[in-house]
Amino acid sequence: MYIYSWILYIFLACLSVVLIRRSCLNKPTVLVYGNKLSFSINTSMAFLFLILLFFAVMRKIEPGIGGTDAYEYLKKIDSADISYSSYFDELRMKSLLKTGEPLFQLLIILCNKLPHSHTAFLLIVYSTIIYCFLRFIRKFYDKTLSLFPILLLVCYFLSSFNILRSWLSVALCLISFNLIADKKYIKSIALILIASLIHYVGFCFLLVWLCCLLYDKKPRLFSRRSLLIFCVGINVLTFACQSVFINFFTDTKYSSYMGLLNTVSIIGHIPTILICFYSIWLFDKYKDSDENIAKCIIAMTVNLSLMYTTIFLMGWRISDFFALIRMYMLSVFFCDFKRKKYGIIYSVPLYLFVVVVFIQQMLSLRESSGVFPYLLSFI
Repeated sequence: MYIYSWILYIFLACLSVVLIRRSCLNKPTVLVYGNKLSFSINTSMAFLFLILLFFAVMRKIEPGIGGTDAYEYLKKIDSADISYSSYFDELRMKSLLKTGEPLFQLLIILCNKLPHSHTAFLLIVYSTIIYCFLRFIRKFYDKTLSLFPILLLVCYFLSSFNILRSWLSVALCLISFNLIADKKYIKSIALILIASLIHYVGFCFLLVWLCCLLYDKKPRLFSRRSLLIFCVGINVLTFACQSVFINFFTDTKYSSYMGLLNTVSIIGHIPTILICFYSIWLFDKYKDSDENIAKCIIAMTVNLSLMYTTIFLMGWRISDFFALIRMYMLSVFFCDFKRKKYGIIYSVPLYLFVVVVFIQQMLSLRESSGVFPYLLSFI
């Protein structure tokens, strides 16, 4: 049965590349006119949105299938004793770190009150996630970039089948990053705060916001060297203060993870470290020529600066918040290699690297997330 799931997921990955390529070439686009406004819909992106939304919403979700965390959320929606009043009563007695992220809890309660609550919940969550993914791609990608790394998009999409709450927060942070690129810092920080109240790890994106704001105000402070020093400094500081971090989460809903502190391997994080490091290496080349790439490299710097927290202090979800930016930087690497003498030769290891990362991601999903096998809910 797994072979059909593999075929489906690889097909979705390849289809994503094809449709996003058509989107980058701006063909075709439908203009929609109203009484007071008009807007355009890129049909390739719209088609991809609907396909991904169909497979996300119409999958079967039950124990061990369709995403382990997703099943728990649907069970919670079905709970008869959840209400706004009971949640606010709980908030008065406990701290936010004991009751969970408030906006996601309120979403669960809202869906509990709606007819077809499971479908409504999945539609709200996945229409947001997929829309934000595609908005980010539409903002940063153009026809000059290699789209081969877009294969990884399906890995992140499938990961959201399981840990959908963190990916909902990631999606909103991606839109905030679009706003950061446009220097709309008030709107972007508001969106980051909303994302953080869906998943607290979203607060890590405040560091991206702060660094990009400083870059816009004081660009001379930023160089390859200063970014590397920043990464080392934050990781050393985190190491020195880790006991404070652990004590902060003691006696909270996250304290059950404490027993896993020494069980994480660094091997699975090596691709992330390599992408972040090479991104920083390119900073001096792009800081004056391409502001979008420069800000993506700053995001990669934050990703690398939080690596000790990610690997050793239960910050496993942190890297998810930078996943699509890493995917974009891989496309930038291809573009950079093309400009070198014998660029095709340089590109071959990068193609292999993307394939290895894709396989690594898919195998990790197969082991623990419940996305294998894929089953439709109506069959």
